[in-house]
Amino acid sequence: RRRGTVVRAIIASRGRVIDKSMVALLVALVASSSPTSVWFDCAADEKIVAPNITFSNVSSSPDPVVHGAQQVIRKVVHYNGTDTLTNVTATLSQYWKVLGKWVRFLKIDTDVCKEHAGACPFAPGDAHALTTHHPPLHWGTPYGWYRSKQVFTNTLTGERLGCLDERFEYCKDSNSCKKDSSA
Repeated sequence: RRRGTVVRAIIASRGRVIDKSMVALLVALVASSSPTSVWFDCAADEKIVAPNITFSNVSSSPDPVVHGAQQVIRKVVHYNGTDTLTNVTATLSQYWKVLGKWVRFLKIDTDVCKEHAGACPFAPGDAHALTTHHPPLHWGTPYGWYRSKQVFTNTLTGERLGCLDERFEYCKDSNSCKKDSSA
């Protein structure tokens, strides 16, 4: 869907018809530069009926993550609640995809307010840009797809506020990635 839209936009912006070989070249260029990381709001999966935290502009850099590289995750967290939040916990569940199945290998709670200077308090209507810097993965980390499922909670009341599911591919180098965003 996305590739076709981009190609049509390029063709339309030039105001002229181009031959099929040029279209094929454009499709190949778009396909080669398409990101492999994906994300989605998982509040419904976690049965959070009316999420007070939602997300936008989620990205992983580099994309894909390659051996020896530091990964930087960026996201904007939007707070839609009615009370100001001063204590927010994110429960992180980390998964690796093995034989088509997600296997959890780590589950930890993090203090969002301590991990991200300036993130708190969350006042109604606030949007905070959060950046997380991850060091290069351990030398023995297997290549493949990884997933971070993050459930945000009001630490004081226990109310679950929202959920973000991020998935990314880890490869030896950018040429060895499968670019299968169906992860």
